[in-house]
Amino acid sequence: MKSIFRIIIVFSFFYTHSQNLLDTSSWVSGSGSILGFEQWGTNENNLREIASDPYGNQSLIWKAIGPVSSAAQSGGFTGSNIQVIDNTKSYRFTVWVQKKGILSSNGTGKTWFGMGANFRDYGGFHAKKVDNSQANNSHFFSGFLPELNHWYLMVGYIHGKNYADTSNILGGIYDAETGDKVESMQQEFKFTDNTDKISIKTYLFGEYYDIGNQLIWNPSLYAMDNPEMPSIAELTAPSVAAANSSNNGVSVWTNVLDGINYNSGNVGIGIDTPDVKLTVNGNIRAKEVKVETANWPDYVFNDNYKLPSLKEVEFHIKNKGHLVNMPSAKRIEKEGLELGEMNRLLLEKIEELTLYIIFLKSELDQQQLKITKIENHTKLD
Repeated sequence: MKSIFRIIIVFSFFYTHSQNLLDTSSWVSGSGSILGFEQWGTNENNLREIASDPYGNQSLIWKAIGPVSSAAQSGGFTGSNIQVIDNTKSYRFTVWVQKKGILSSNGTGKTWFGMGANFRDYGGFHAKKVDNSQANNSHFFSGFLPELNHWYLMVGYIHGKNYADTSNILGGIYDAETGDKVESMQQEFKFTDNTDKISIKTYLFGEYYDIGNQLIWNPSLYAMDNPEMPSIAELTAPSVAAANSSNNGVSVWTNVLDGINYNSGNVGIGIDTPDVKLTVNGNIRAKEVKVETANWPDYVFNDNYKLPSLKEVEFHIKNKGHLVNMPSAKRIEKEGLELGEMNRLLLEKIEELTLYIIFLKSELDQQQLKITKIENHTKLD
């Protein structure tokens, strides 16, 4: 029987800033530039406010707002430069966008998703197209989205300087309600020999209608060799589940390819029948896990604690096959391991062992004192 670990965890999740190179923790409600994200345009064309994200939750979202008096005042942001340690690696940019107002006409703003590539903060665009030709601009995509009032995940790539595939463009636009790739990026890039910094750029370009705006949410940048980088399927799964929920009312999330599942307040990963707040059928990797537990075993050192004698411990082991208060192997196999409780029990045993050692040391000291007295008495005789 495959064990399922059930853990009560304090999360800083969905994506940790230690893995996502773009840190949106500085985002607060309001307008204008903010740490790590320089607005493009004016304060009137940039606003951060609470709105519904692609996953159906209320989140802080950057809104690029029309109208503008010139294209240069369009809303959106340019991210700060990120240092590239190794430009032989590939990197992936993502951002969620939703266009509102008028989809496409004269004066309608275009969705612009791109990147910056620099050498020591010098001007210009220090990257090439994947076919090794000179890039005239730094956008992955500049145009109109398939539909209004619809979330899309934009995905673009810059590849290592030695990248050899000159024909395929991996990046694309993904539909939040289906997870399908509905359109490819217009171009893709690779590093030059001296590129050492990159940045993200996301705009609503040239929106001359006052009813036009674009929502921008959860930008990310990952090195492609980072094992913590979420897949496109993982990024879109919650949005697909949220769309299914709003369409048929079955649940908030649904099971997607043994992915995540939401069921009556419980979340399952790799299992569609979670029976506690979080059930994971598989391995867990984390930077840190915090388990909250009570009754920490400092009580072992209290004067009124009944420390089992070694004879009692020996008798219990012979009859039960495990230490006093510890669960049996059969119980662990059947019910799983509760990390907080097991750590409490292990510390209890360590503290009991410490008391046994102190007691035995005291007995040894007394015996040594008796031996020394006997030896001294013998010498005197």
